[in-house]
Amino acid sequence: MHFRMPLSDPKQGGRGVDLTAERGTYFDGNTMIVLKSKNGSPWATLSVNLPKSAHLLKSNEFFAKTWSENEEVARWALLSECFRDTGMRVPTGFVEAQIWEICCEPESYTRDSRLFKGRK
Repeated sequence: MHFRMPLSDPKQGGRGVDLTAERGTYFDGNTMIVLKSKNGSPWATLSVNLPKSAHLLKSNEFFAKTWSENEEVARWALLSECFRDTGMRVPTGFVEAQIWEICCEPESYTRDSRLFKGRK
């Protein structure tokens, strides 16, 4: 799944950023969504791993990290219509993770369980 984020990124010379979302898994099997730049470099991790709350997720859902440095990228990811906010929230520390549904066909993803292995 591919979308363009029109924010100005100094790493990209102030231009918008073309991002590809890839679906992988965390070390415990929970869904991870990593955004990669045009050259394939990891740009941001859109998901957050909450193992104790994983039972709340359907197979096509994940916990979206929409706070802090992810605020703007999360907004553009939703606008891409590749994801849908279900309206469900899960407390994690001083913030709440949103539960998002993946709306694109699974074939749009590259599954790589080794991606960011062990990171939460």
